[in-house]
Amino acid sequence: MACFRKAIQLNSRSYKAWNGVAMVYLKQEKFQSAEFHFTKATNIFRTNPDLICHLAVAQHKCNRSEGALALLNDALKIDPKNALCKFHKAGLLLHLERYHEALTELEQLRQIAPKESLVYYLLSKVHRHLKNFHYSYMYMSWCMDLDPKGANNQLKENADKLYSKDEDLLLGMEDLASSVTEDDQSQMQSQSSLQDIQPMDSILSYINGRIVQFQIQQLPRFFTPLNDKIYLASSYNQWKPNDKQFEFDSMTKTLIIDFQNITNVEFKITRGSWSTTETWLDGTARANRRLALSNNPQSVDISVEQWSDTTGRVHTASNQVYILDTNFSMWNYLPRTRRIWIYLPRSYSTNLNRHYPVVYAHDGQNLFDSSTSYSGEWSIDESLDILSQELIVVGIDNGGSERLNELTPFPNTNYGGGQANNYLNFIVEKLRPYINSHFRTKPERENTAILGSSLGGLCSFYAAIRHEDVFGLIGIFSPSFWFTNDIYTYVENYHFKNSPPKLYFVGGQLESSTMISDMQRMINLLKNTTKEYRDDKNYLKMIIASDGQHQEWFWKREFPNSIKWLFPLS
Repeated sequence: MACFRKAIQLNSRSYKAWNGVAMVYLKQEKFQSAEFHFTKATNIFRTNPDLICHLAVAQHKCNRSEGALALLNDALKIDPKNALCKFHKAGLLLHLERYHEALTELEQLRQIAPKESLVYYLLSKVHRHLKNFHYSYMYMSWCMDLDPKGANNQLKENADKLYSKDEDLLLGMEDLASSVTEDDQSQMQSQSSLQDIQPMDSILSYINGRIVQFQIQQLPRFFTPLNDKIYLASSYNQWKPNDKQFEFDSMTKTLIIDFQNITNVEFKITRGSWSTTETWLDGTARANRRLALSNNPQSVDISVEQWSDTTGRVHTASNQVYILDTNFSMWNYLPRTRRIWIYLPRSYSTNLNRHYPVVYAHDGQNLFDSSTSYSGEWSIDESLDILSQELIVVGIDNGGSERLNELTPFPNTNYGGGQANNYLNFIVEKLRPYINSHFRTKPERENTAILGSSLGGLCSFYAAIRHEDVFGLIGIFSPSFWFTNDIYTYVENYHFKNSPPKLYFVGGQLESSTMISDMQRMINLLKNTTKEYRDDKNYLKMIIASDGQHQEWFWKREFPNSIKWLFPLS
């Protein structure tokens, strides 16, 4: 018991450990505890008919025989020829006095395991209840011939305990013999003899099954999205690339399958579709993996070298960068999905008690990896790897053709746009709660930043006002205030309810002819309407670079200084 409990502490998803504890409780006749632990095991490995069978036995001993029978029927839907399940189903039907149904199950089981003495033992009991004494005597005789040394006597006693009522124990051989008439004996002689039965595997070979534990040892670092599910598609499940019954555990990266009635299996690893299947490192298609099965449990270690949708790229992202999801849903706010990136500081995996500020950044494909950037990356990961400030950065890919619409708060008469409210609501009401619940963040306003460049700078500035209760730190790089004058009107009529957010402006003199003047106009407006911006240099900072251009290299260079100012070290 102690070993099994230790195993559960080490891996709470180990169905074998839960099953082991349950079996001990079953032997100790602590049936409610056994049922609880069998339930845990079956919840982990829902397609294992033997586990379901064990749970059914425990339920039966808790006086819920009808529920146990329903469980056995479910198990037999998974594996119609599972000998263990059919044996216990027949025993339950015998207990419930449904003798003809029990007889049907046992006759089917006799075809599966024709040399198993326990089958003939139960057949003898059923025929006795049906008053077919000649059959009862015959099957008992065959039972003894198959087990002349009584090796299965303990199992027979256990079967009696499970399924016989106290007043209804099987007659001894002497009593049975005295009840058999001459007519009965003549009828028995006309039945097939034991020697006519063709030998097959015993019931135990069916109980053992062909159990394989698959263990993912390695996945492609660039990139296996953290939220993507990993599946085993195989010849056993008709090559379904997203079969829920063949999904690896998201934490342990393990999958346990009980292969029934086959000797070989071919398989591949996928992320849910054939467009996201495993390949060799150079991107070439790999042949199906093959495994020869045996009656002994097997363990298979798997390393996936590359995915078919990420081949042919040279990645520059550091080891702290992950793709959280390739299709994070924006529904309820915008009818589309988005790739989400996340940077975790180096201490995140070692300092498990520490929580971190969070920066939300637009144009995620330009932040970490040159292979996905439009015209160069910001190298946010490399910068933060060097800085003393330790932050989580969440990168949100732009929507391509939807970028202008999503990053602009008010429409332009020539270009359209104006969906920033929906986009920001998605960040605030859906993405941010997800990040806070799945990562160790500091969710307070003073620890939550948003930043971006160009239209992303405009959107970040708008977020400072629209969601002043959420974002306390704003990075505004080369903002596109030219897009509409409505942003100035909005600021002029707005008054912060609390202490205003900290604003860090960056602009270059080699950008558009109005970049610096537009920024200066907005800053003057902020100083006129908000005391803190006018009197306290810790609330607003503006950087004007003489060589600054409207390009990624410029924002990359200025990013570290913005972080130092927004997140000063105490």
